Amino acid sequence: MLNVKLTLEQAFPKGAILAGTLPWYKYDKDGLKTDIQLGTKYIVVNRSGYDKINVKVKSLVPIMSKEEIEESEEDILITFEGFEASVFTGKDGGIYLSGKADKAVLV
Repeated sequence: MLNVKLTLEQAFPKGAILAGTLPWYKYDKDGLKTDIQLGTKYIVVNRSGYDKINVKVKSLVPIMSKEEIEESEEDILITFEGFEASVFTGKDGGIYLSGKADKAVLV
């Protein structure tokens, strides 16, 4: 198992674009999703390489609604406070990043 941690600058060297949000739910010990919402999952596009990275924040209310994001005609730049990314191996064998942060902030 990989145990690599990245800073905000390492994960997003040219910044990040907000692509969407989803509720972030707790999963039980068997891997089944519960009804307990832990926060918001931000779907973020890395401006360096355009990979999508999910960033989890323990806030139940996202900084922008789904409708506001979809209606935006410009890129929505986002950053995070207290950010840390982890490297993991997906079921397909690929290497991916996921992040967590204390707070999401529009730039």
